[in-house]
This record gives sequence, C-alpha cells and structure tokens, in this order.
Amino acid sequence: MSLWLLLPAGLLLLLGAATCHRAARYSADVPCPSACAALAASTTGPVTCDVERYAFGWGNRICEGILPLCVLRPAGAEDVAAAVRTAREHDLPLSVRSGGHSYTCNSVKPGSLHVDLRSLDAVTVHPAAGGRAGTELTTGAGNNMRQLLDALPAGLMIVHGQCPTVGAGGLFLHGGYHTSLTLKYGRGNDTVTAMEVVTANGLGLGLGLGLG
Repeated sequence: MSLWLLLPAGLLLLLGAATCHRAARYSADVPCPSACAALAASTTGPVTCDVERYAFGWGNRICEGILPLCVLRPAGAEDVAAAVRTAREHDLPLSVRSGGHSYTCNSVKPGSLHVDLRSLDAVTVHPAAGGRAGTELTTGAGNNMRQLLDALPAGLMIVHGQCPTVGAGGLFLHGGYHTSLTLKYGRGNDTVTAMEVVTANGLGLGLGLGLG
C-alpha cells in the first residue's frame, strides 16, 4: 500500500514498502473461527485469534474493550486485499488500523476482521526518481509521525500530524493538518501525488507516477 507526497522543498514521500513483524503476542492454542482460518490460509502475514491478549496498544482506554474476531498483521498489499475479500465472502465487518492512535476508536470494530498495518513499517530515504529533483522517503503505511520524522535527514520536512502518535496512513488519506506547515504547504493530502491502494472489492491499484 503506497502513497507519494511532494513538498515544494523537494521532499517526496511514498507510503508503501513493507517489512512484516509477527504480532507481539500470539497464541496458536486459541482456535480460529472459520473466516479467520480462511484468512490465515490465504495470507503471508500472521493471523492472531487470541484477541484478548493481543497487544493493540491503543493509547486510549475506551478502545481497549472493543475486540475484533481476529487480527491480521499483513506482509504487504496482497494480504490486505485478501482480508477485504475474506470479509466480503463471510459477510463480516472489516476494520483497519494504519499505525497510530484513534481517540474515537474508528480503527477497530467488534467482531471484525482487523488489519493491523503496523507490520508495514519500512522507511528508506533516497534520491527522487523519474527525473524529479529532491529526495524521496519511502515508508510503510503503518508508521506514525515520530517514525517518519526520525527518518528524515536534517533540513527536510513533511506536512505531518502535530501529535507524534498519529498514523501515517490515516493522516495522509484523511487530510493531514499542521498549524504552521499547512499555512505554507497545505494539508498533508494536498502533497499526495501517487498511491497504491486496495479497493473495497479487494483489488490492488497503483495510482500516479507510473504506478498504474
């Protein structure tokens, strides 16, 4: 899942490349419902059915009692697409967390197939491609603002969330306001020039900058 952002200062950001880490707590002794077992059979990343002991780490107590049916830590966009298709096939709600906090618990639904994008956390900084000037930062959609800012070389900046625990995927897809940076560069999603997405029917698409 990828997202490109461009700042006048010459910084281009891609939300995409993934590295997968297993869930912090995983128990193979907890039986999986049929939909979760089907999901596990079609994905590379691990599926956790021991949701009561899963380390969600919401940072918001009101979210702690909302439990999905199971949790997928995807290894990439193909796993996310498989989760979308499985939820549709089994008529189950789907919930997705991009990596940050949610004060209103919008990123989890009770009884859902939950996709925890925190496993998509690779970050690289490299020269801009395609003849464009400047620098590109490639990051998984599961990072938060602190992880992105820590990866930036001195002298470069992105339009970011003011709280360090804001998730990258959610911020750049839903606006991305910063009190001072937005006045000069616009909202975070104003800097998006391309993205890799998974649609509601489970189809992966690359949009912009030659992605498809």
